[in-house]
Amino acid sequence: MPAFRNIFLIICLICIIIVVSTAHWNGLLMKGNTGWLVGLPRSPIWAPPSAPSYSRFANTFSESPNFPLENAPGLTIVAVMDREALALDLLLYLWPVTLVCGLLYFIYRGERRDLVLHLAFFGGLGLVVGCLLFLVVWQGLILWSPGFSWCVFMLGILIGGVSFPWNKPMLTGT
Repeated sequence: MPAFRNIFLIICLICIIIVVSTAHWNGLLMKGNTGWLVGLPRSPIWAPPSAPSYSRFANTFSESPNFPLENAPGLTIVAVMDREALALDLLLYLWPVTLVCGLLYFIYRGERRDLVLHLAFFGGLGLVVGCLLFLVVWQGLILWSPGFSWCVFMLGILIGGVSFPWNKPMLTGT
């Protein structure tokens, strides 16, 4: 079981590396408390793309009311990482990993118990429940967000922790 746990953790680390290497970025033009966003190419979090030019915003938002002029005072243009998209990408990568590794754990564990794999399975199961809730209930109420999916993921981990057989000894070895 420890070898399988290590493989699971390495796969999770690979998922994290992939997600942070292909982060979503937006160009943000700010004037006071109002902002305009344009999409930028994906780029690693350690090498953000350069901020777009004013003309890129002007081409996109020329019809927008209150769009500022290029020489307006207090105008700032920056590149910002889309953290919600980053979190959602990570969930989309980790979801199948947790489910597959968790299912394999439950199939082959026998009397051996592993807290990490147990929690991983229930975290992935929490995401399945979250998607079902989204399809059945939340879609009509328009409450789906990456924050909601993280909450359901954590709820799954919490349920996994509660359902873990704490009174049985955890055996080590493969």
